[in-house]
Amino acid sequence: MAPEHQTTIAVPLCSVWVRPRATIRAVVDRGASGTIVLAGIFGLVVALSIVAQNQNVARSLRFDLIPLPVGFVCGIAFLYVMGALLRWTDNRLGGSGEGTAVRAAIAYSLVPLILSEALLALYYFMGEKPGQTLFASALELVGASLVIWSLPIFFVCLAEVHKFSIWKALGCAGVSLAVLTGAYLVCLAVIFAISLRYR
Repeated sequence: MAPEHQTTIAVPLCSVWVRPRATIRAVVDRGASGTIVLAGIFGLVVALSIVAQNQNVARSLRFDLIPLPVGFVCGIAFLYVMGALLRWTDNRLGGSGEGTAVRAAIAYSLVPLILSEALLALYYFMGEKPGQTLFASALELVGASLVIWSLPIFFVCLAEVHKFSIWKALGCAGVSLAVLTGAYLVCLAVIFAISLRYR
């Protein structure tokens, strides 16, 4: 008899909202398909919201369309970079997830963020301003709620693929954030040093 998560998880994009643990396990057991597409769509809608935010700037339509495929590629790059970093930190905390499973956890936790960014793009394309209308306020509230909702989904999915506690998943994310911050500061220091040398 098939495990419960394989028989009841038919539409992962819907079930991940309320059953992230069972959903990500079913996704991984089925081969973790669709993760690259989800990451690309996330990058695409982020680029779309940026284009919408700057729609009044005078430029050609071709210029507006360039960020969209770039955003798609950047979304996929984000998936692989964060996947490698989270796998590295998780394994040092006792995690056992494979790279494919970790990337699936990241990708499926992006589902609420994709919707949030799509609403943000709609918000800007309609020319709304913060708090200007009841509709604008409602979009802001829904968008913020989706961002918050994505956090427990991410931590539960990450904990499931690594087979450890949610607290360890939280600690892993903190370590990864610290590593990213450190790398960012090092890059800034190098750029600053180079600029001083050639000034």
